[in-house]
Amino acid sequence: MQTPSMNYLIENLDDHTARLVIRWKPNKNTTRRPSLRRHSIDSDGKWMTLPGSAFGFDRTKACAIVINVRRGDVISLSHRAENRTNMQWSHFRITRMFEMETIQVENRELQPADCDSHLFPEAALPISQLANCDDALRNFLAKPKSPAWLKTAISRQLDVWRRNMPGKFLDLAPSWATADEVANSVEINPFAALRFFKDKLSADQVDRAVRLSIEGGVLFAFERLTPAHMRKALRECPGTLLANRSDSLNDEQFEHCARFDPFVGIKMRNQVSAARHAILLARSYTLAYPRSDGPALSAFQAEIVESLINYPEAWLRAHQDNFRYLIESLGNWTHIRIDQNLLQALLVGMPKEHQPMVERYLAESI
Repeated sequence: MQTPSMNYLIENLDDHTARLVIRWKPNKNTTRRPSLRRHSIDSDGKWMTLPGSAFGFDRTKACAIVINVRRGDVISLSHRAENRTNMQWSHFRITRMFEMETIQVENRELQPADCDSHLFPEAALPISQLANCDDALRNFLAKPKSPAWLKTAISRQLDVWRRNMPGKFLDLAPSWATADEVANSVEINPFAALRFFKDKLSADQVDRAVRLSIEGGVLFAFERLTPAHMRKALRECPGTLLANRSDSLNDEQFEHCARFDPFVGIKMRNQVSAARHAILLARSYTLAYPRSDGPALSAFQAEIVESLINYPEAWLRAHQDNFRYLIESLGNWTHIRIDQNLLQALLVGMPKEHQPMVERYLAESI
């Protein structure tokens, strides 16, 4: 059976990582674009798989497959065989010299056990992969390319995106956008318009894009947000506000965002002031399951107790201003024992209007 032809280019990104670009030319029976996967070990020692991206696939022309790799990674390349159902697999290891070394495995998909015998991770060094795959592709497309076959493959892919997926074209290849495409970007992909072309847009166009993409407005045109925009942002993307604009939020807005996106809150709780840390922690502690079976408090439990003593009002607000509900919730979710000493400490820091409920709870628990 005739097989596709392949060669590759390697572009070093740093001492440990590189960008792999494979030139893949299909045979006459190939019906679908090839698939490339990178198998590696993450910083926690876990096996993981990430996809590559194919550019300019055509049944009669060479295409480019791109992915960032690290020494020791295992690469799997697959494509549909002649009968359109069976897959043809090829597997390679990235050597310490950043070369592709063929792995002799039967024609099948690799399993974690297979990769364990071929991976030699470089002490779990972080890969120079940008925030996500889209960022990596955008960075790749922004630079001039050679040789000629690669330029042709990329040009062919850009033409497909322009015709069929203009929004994706603006998002992944903004450096290739013409003046007319920039002008039309507000309606086609307002998020990309604000991210990549804001300086090329008029004030009216920026305002229009903010109305169409409030998240884009929060991230890239925050100074243009009106009170009405802020209300919309609080409804639709509280996590984006919390993660990127917390310093610009008043206390009410900050607590609203903490309430409606606790997943963001628990991750960024140590990046804000102690008072705001308490707001985030009180709204998100149930996500961490900070249980401890021993008598000593875990670090996270100790963090909760300290926050509760210093900012009891924030914790009460997060529990419907109901002290008994707060205590029961902490016990259920964290196994923190609320003893007499802790209750006395809470009573000292509690605002006067809330002290009676603590006193009642204290009296009932004696």
